[in-house]
Amino acid sequence: MALAGAIALAAPHVAAAAPANDLFASAQLLTGTSGSVAGSNVGATSEPGEPNAGYGMGMGFTVWYRWTAPASGRFEIDLNGTNFLAIAGVYTGSTVSALSAITWTNDAGAYGYPRLTFDATAGVTYQIQVDGRGYPTPTGSIVLNWSPVPPPPNDAFVNATALTGVTGSTKGDTSGATAEPNEPPGGGRSVWYRWTAVYDGDYKFAVAGWPFNCSVGVYTGSSLDSLTTVVPAEMSNGTGCEGEFTAEAGTSYALRLASLAMQEGGPYTFTWFKFPPANDDFVEAAQLSGTSGTLRDNNVGATKEQGEPNHDGEPGGASIWYTIYAPYAGTIHVDLAGSDFDTVVAAYTGSSVSALTPLAGGPEATGIDFAVADRSWYTIAVDGRSGATGHLVVNWTYAQGPRAPRPPNDDFASAQDVAGDAGAVTGTTAGATVETCDQFLDDGGIGVSVWYRWTAPASGAATFDTAGSAIDTILEVWDACPNSPSTLYAYNDDTGASTTTSRITFAAAGGATYFIRIDSRSEGSFALAWSLDRSPPPANDDFAAARPLAAQSGAVDAVNAGATKEVGEPSHAGDAGGHSVWFDWTAPASGTATFRTASDVDLVLAVYTGSSVSSLTQVAANDGWGGPTTDRVSFQATPGVTYHIAVDGKGGAEDASDDPFTLRWNGPPPPPNDAFANATPIGDDHGTVIESNAGATKEAGEPDHAGGPGGTSLWFRWTAPASGQAEFTTDDDRTEVDDTLLAVYTGSSLGSLTQVAAQDDQPSGWPLAYVIFNVTAGTTYWVAVDSKFEHIGRIALTWISTPTNDEFANTIPIAGANGSVSDSNEMGSKQAGEPNPGGIEGRATVWYRWTAPTSGTVTFDTCSSAWSYQVLGAYTGTTVTALTTVADSGPTFCLDHSQIWFTAAAGRTYSIALDNAYGATGPYTLAWRYSSTGPSPSNDMFANAEWLTDGMSTTDRGITVGATKEAGEPSHAGNPGGHSVWYRLNTNSAQQLTLDTRGSGFDTLLAVYTGPQVATVSTLTPLVSNDDAAAGTTTSQVSFATAANGTYYIAVDGKNGEVGSLHLNLSFAPLPPPPPNDNFAAAQAISGWNGSARGTTVSATKQPGEPNHAGNTGGHSVWYRWTAPGNGYVSFDTAGSGFDTLLAVYRGSGLSSLSQEAANDDAGAGTTTSRVRFRAKSGTTYWIAVDGKNAASGAVALAWVAG
Repeated sequence: MALAGAIALAAPHVAAAAPANDLFASAQLLTGTSGSVAGSNVGATSEPGEPNAGYGMGMGFTVWYRWTAPASGRFEIDLNGTNFLAIAGVYTGSTVSALSAITWTNDAGAYGYPRLTFDATAGVTYQIQVDGRGYPTPTGSIVLNWSPVPPPPNDAFVNATALTGVTGSTKGDTSGATAEPNEPPGGGRSVWYRWTAVYDGDYKFAVAGWPFNCSVGVYTGSSLDSLTTVVPAEMSNGTGCEGEFTAEAGTSYALRLASLAMQEGGPYTFTWFKFPPANDDFVEAAQLSGTSGTLRDNNVGATKEQGEPNHDGEPGGASIWYTIYAPYAGTIHVDLAGSDFDTVVAAYTGSSVSALTPLAGGPEATGIDFAVADRSWYTIAVDGRSGATGHLVVNWTYAQGPRAPRPPNDDFASAQDVAGDAGAVTGTTAGATVETCDQFLDDGGIGVSVWYRWTAPASGAATFDTAGSAIDTILEVWDACPNSPSTLYAYNDDTGASTTTSRITFAAAGGATYFIRIDSRSEGSFALAWSLDRSPPPANDDFAAARPLAAQSGAVDAVNAGATKEVGEPSHAGDAGGHSVWFDWTAPASGTATFRTASDVDLVLAVYTGSSVSSLTQVAANDGWGGPTTDRVSFQATPGVTYHIAVDGKGGAEDASDDPFTLRWNGPPPPPNDAFANATPIGDDHGTVIESNAGATKEAGEPDHAGGPGGTSLWFRWTAPASGQAEFTTDDDRTEVDDTLLAVYTGSSLGSLTQVAAQDDQPSGWPLAYVIFNVTAGTTYWVAVDSKFEHIGRIALTWISTPTNDEFANTIPIAGANGSVSDSNEMGSKQAGEPNPGGIEGRATVWYRWTAPTSGTVTFDTCSSAWSYQVLGAYTGTTVTALTTVADSGPTFCLDHSQIWFTAAAGRTYSIALDNAYGATGPYTLAWRYSSTGPSPSNDMFANAEWLTDGMSTTDRGITVGATKEAGEPSHAGNPGGHSVWYRLNTNSAQQLTLDTRGSGFDTLLAVYTGPQVATVSTLTPLVSNDDAAAGTTTSQVSFATAANGTYYIAVDGKNGEVGSLHLNLSFAPLPPPPPNDNFAAAQAISGWNGSARGTTVSATKQPGEPNHAGNTGGHSVWYRWTAPGNGYVSFDTAGSGFDTLLAVYRGSGLSSLSQEAANDDAGAGTTTSRVRFRAKSGTTYWIAVDGKNAASGAVALAWVAG
């Protein structure tokens, strides 16, 4: 109340009567899902131990409201209509000094008035605090409104809003937004967008001017648990946020806008745009390298520079630039064939965009040719007619010397005729150009091609090859100009891994005309030969007509005479072949599969997966195994996967119909529990078994499970360990079969089964099944899992039943001084008359029985449980309705888990009950640690301190139950404690070390000391210590810079003698450089009556002659400089800083001549941040120092406000 007194002195007023809801105990009751009440905080006060909402900004004029949530969901509380600058907080708890903060706000936010949103749980009571911030007045009339908040439509990842275009904006609101399980880090309230890039380039997505801490994260992936981070979410400081990244055309990106969970969220505008291309400006031109090539680019977002000429006389407006170097005199050709918009291209010499000399200009397809000089650079401009933009294809060739004359068959329209069943010609690509019909393929060719025209004299397999050519060729066969409706019949680059000539074979139709295009990687002469095999092609010539191989193992005879090679078909085993046939085989089970060929000719063999001949993934391939006419491959088969087997003739070899080749294969066996008699036994009251149904069958007399015929069933046998209920399901992410049948039976043989439960699809239509049924202890149940459509794959069968120890009479014994047990209380129940541990009524209690080996203190906890919100109770007694409570606790320890401890008597038996709060059930780990009257933790004594590893960020788990305090031992963090444990750390280098006790089950004290290698507990030098890491917490945190060859002693104790399980977390980080405002002379300038600044004291130092701020030696100070804009009171505070701060304000002109104006260590009881208030004089410069108590350091949050 000292602050309230200071305000009274500054501005005398007549005391007003306190409001009826001034005190926490007299909070005004609110009811219903929505409503509004009016009130006032004039005359209100602050109680001892009352929290200060809004990062410590409250002035202490608090009133209270109490609301019990009638339903679960997100709710909003706002102060719209309140006539002063108010702040508010929402808490849970039953006493004013032991509240847990849910959320709070300290400003008006995006709506112009304080507003909070939070997730409420039905039946939970929430305490609502309203205070004044103090400018211009901290009191007045209050209007408090509450209502449910629906989530935004794109709250969930699967409901992401689609965005389109290279630029745009959209509006939204994060009020009511939530965070899903498995979301990436970096926010608490999130909304999702989905955007697919049309063009490559650099993009920016941003929210500007938003008053919340927010982040923009960019990801690829189709589900939350399979996202790949493109731009990590980094939380901003409340001025908006953005994400910049390089997008690839065709890629779909998931964008998440998130704000802190503790902030209420609000409306926003989300904008995005594409940056101009990197080569938008003349001086940033991209280089075209080599004597020829093709570059794919786009001019979306490009501009036209001041002084830039009109290329080829076209004004354009979206130009990009390239440079090309000519080592010798010659000719350069550039065209844009393949671009998807109306383009122009021009060539220049010159050193600036406004002083260029034009050389050539032209349209996209024809392109330009221009002569070049020795060792000269040239600039190429590409633009869109009328400013058009889109995808670009830039093709270029450079030839030394004068350009050769064009071949007569350069253009498609002038194709040279060739004829007959066989023949050969020679030709050249020297001097050839790129025309409209020269559609360039992504094969490395230079695009200058020549054409031939051939009419098939009969149907058969036609082969064209360029063997003997002097250049690296590429062959294609078309039925028309590629830039008109046309079909590509065949394509080949190299016939083998060590050749550069080409060969194609395709199915020719008698009388049909085909156009043969010859491209190359350099200009020069070539040879072209052709032949026609009039034999009819095999039925399995094409990939789509593959011959099925149905059995697990077998052999077939086949021929490849007359077969062809399809467009896009790979070269099998590295050989171009030309006469391939195809087979399909679906693996019945997992294991090694082997395929082999035997023939009189040299064949090649390859195995693939994929859905089309042009998009296959090779699994295995072979060219010769034990001889040139035998091939063999082996691979690990996956059940249900279809493999495509190709057999081709090496170098175009053919196996005739009168002498076929043989293909043999062997696959894996069926599963062992295919038959009812071999059902796999499964046990316990819960578990999961994962098996494959590959190779599984349906037995004679087997029923149709869940009414479906199925055909690939697996059998399991389970005996119920206890009476109650059981659930079996295949609804698991590990199940690959997409539609299962599930049935449960009793009986002793396949022909005498009685169905107990069965399901095909779940009520929602989801095709993975589950059944729930009543069970009798000791009864054996037969479980069948089948595939509705005989799909092959992995099946995960999960079951859970009433726990064996669900009832008090079936308590499971546990023994020993220390131990743990893991299980689940799903499907559990609660008996009539059963106690409620921690006063919380659960619904699924399980029971254990433990007998104390000797007298002493024992601790039970669930801190290592994967699931949260357990409650624990220890009892004595022999019947569930007449138990005596020894100890119990709710989910208030080690991050929403439970912990109890009590003094046990030797030989006495205690019943331990475990349940869950809030109706939850799930897996748990119950651990116990026992301390008799003699033994204590191994690191109880200073001399037995546990060694920690330098540089290893980790968590050390321990316990302080049974620990003592030694003679001469200091009081850690200023509290007498009484049950300390010790750690020791030797460091080899300077690092930043952060220690904290998050996850511990009691109110901790943490202290770090220095001393020699051989030290005693009474000769230590304090370095840094902490009681509570932040207001409202009971765990501790310190951060300090370690020294090379340093020795540190770390003590953890319990405040006021508390004990429990301990988590000591260590985090090492590289030592950053000193902050820029480390020294007085470099103080950071701040201004205005109100404001905030963030920084750090990590690596900061203390200068010679620097005073001790707030009476403490500190050691890591930073400085700020503020000049008063007028006369009046001003407050500075460090609320929100991450360490125990010291705050001091000075006047003066130098470090050695400072006069203290105000100083503070802790702003109030239970806080570790600082606050000062003083009367400022207009024009006077004040120096503000922020240091760490006992050399603590960390993130600084400095705020100031008038009044």
